[in-house]
Amino acid sequence: MKPFPPNNFKQWPPALLAVLAAMWLLPSCAGGLGGIGNAFSDSMEPLLAQQLAASVVQQMPMEQDKAANAYVQGLTTKLASHSDRPDLKYRAFIVDSDDVNAFTVGGGYIFLHKGLIARSRTESELAGVIAHEIGHNVGRHLTKKLVTTFGLAIVVAVAQGENPSQSRQITGAMLGVGGSLLSLKFSRSNESEADRFGVDEMVRAGHDPAGLPSFFGVLRDLYGDRGGIEQYFASHPPLGSRIQNTEAIIAGYGARASGLQKDSAAFRQVRSSMSSLTRHLGVDTFTVAAGERKRMQLDVDVKRAQDLILKLQVKAQGGSGNDIRIIVTDEAGATRVEQNKNPGSSTTFVRMVSRETITLPLINKRKYVIFFDNSFSSVSSKVVTVRASMHYKAN
Repeated sequence: MKPFPPNNFKQWPPALLAVLAAMWLLPSCAGGLGGIGNAFSDSMEPLLAQQLAASVVQQMPMEQDKAANAYVQGLTTKLASHSDRPDLKYRAFIVDSDDVNAFTVGGGYIFLHKGLIARSRTESELAGVIAHEIGHNVGRHLTKKLVTTFGLAIVVAVAQGENPSQSRQITGAMLGVGGSLLSLKFSRSNESEADRFGVDEMVRAGHDPAGLPSFFGVLRDLYGDRGGIEQYFASHPPLGSRIQNTEAIIAGYGARASGLQKDSAAFRQVRSSMSSLTRHLGVDTFTVAAGERKRMQLDVDVKRAQDLILKLQVKAQGGSGNDIRIIVTDEAGATRVEQNKNPGSSTTFVRMVSRETITLPLINKRKYVIFFDNSFSSVSSKVVTVRASMHYKAN
């Protein structure tokens, strides 16, 4: 006779799963159903997070630097061991993106964008961000939000791995890929609670908690008071308020919050390795008919950057030796090209390519136009595949 219920969640009857999940959502109270619900959450949440994390890894480029990943994992583990959920297994990942951003999918899975590490000025600033994301895990904010947004049945199915398309939809909404950025925003109370948990974790772990409001200052300098992606989230507290609030929380710790670790040689080494950033502009395959020019525009506007480089990996297929003419110029040169004239500018790049990687220097705060030009041919179309990225050094 099989034991009931089985240890494998996939074998549990859907009705039982729904009842247990509903119990998990109830407020905790000693000796009541909330205690059972929290125990269920501790078992189910990592399963849900595992599915979501796998979907994130499929949708986003991940940084492969072993030393950087090991450092971030070590810092996360240290901070998490001083949190109010120390038994949750925390896993930290670096996203190969120049965005100054971090997020969690719950269950101890935390993702840090490479650009965030590059923009952090001290270890305590980076630790503050990680501690804040750990705080969201302590509060189970994302998991509760998912149940509210998508419904209990869908979240249970995703946790059991039965609905991978829904998992991609959820992570797409979180990442702004095929979904609404607004659909999964945290509330002001969630953000404030995560800040408070983060400060507490840093003090306990011996890291200077002033790093958290200090990093909010970095975001404000870069993006204004709404802090980059937070400009989409009306419910997020403005950064000025968060700086004041976290500084007030820190003041409440008195002498316990002073003289703690602010920086380290290990952080400075990792930050240096992360400061070479890549902005993935996308991959596209399109047809350029005989006599046609395909026009694309690139607006270069990067905060605090130097040594900007455009990389185009181009493959052309078709008649006439498979060649396609690439023209990269500014708006003035583009006007001349569109008037069937030679761009006539020293900053204009022109080359015939079939399968080649083109690397060009860029000037910040300038608009560029890229032409895939088949106007010289009247007899054959070209199928062109382009992988475009922009590389630069954070300063």
